[in-house]
Amino acid sequence: FERSEVKISGWLPGNMMFRGFSELSYSHDYNYLRGYVGDMFSHFIGVGTNSNSRLSFRLRFGGMLELNPDGKIEGYTVNLQPRISFAVTKDMTINLTSQVVFNALEGEMLFSAYSFVFAYNFYPKSWLYFVLSHAREKEAAVENNYGLFKIRYLLMI
Repeated sequence: FERSEVKISGWLPGNMMFRGFSELSYSHDYNYLRGYVGDMFSHFIGVGTNSNSRLSFRLRFGGMLELNPDGKIEGYTVNLQPRISFAVTKDMTINLTSQVVFNALEGEMLFSAYSFVFAYNFYPKSWLYFVLSHAREKEAAVENNYGLFKIRYLLMI
């Protein structure tokens, strides 16, 4: 088969109080989840703050429409990703993120995840991270809760 893809993207200039971005795309490709070659259309749009304040947000909404080889709709999945970030100091941030994925044709939630991320830049290019996260996946009927502590340190030799 011959793979093809077309994308159209756009964004708002960075000198405004808010920033925005969007994309539309079409592809004719192998659908690995479904096991056949088909057409796929996707879209996303996002907005966020572009200010020098300590509090910022971003909201991204996207979707993907899958067609089977006969050109009939096989699935339409939508994805919502909000994020709030607070700069405690210039070197310390707290982020709250979320991702929710829905099967729009059947009206059911497929996946959800929520995270708290603390990041501290304690030395140039050296970071300490603390993460708490909760994820739930419908297919596996599993809920995962986990924490992570990470130190990234730049060694100058």
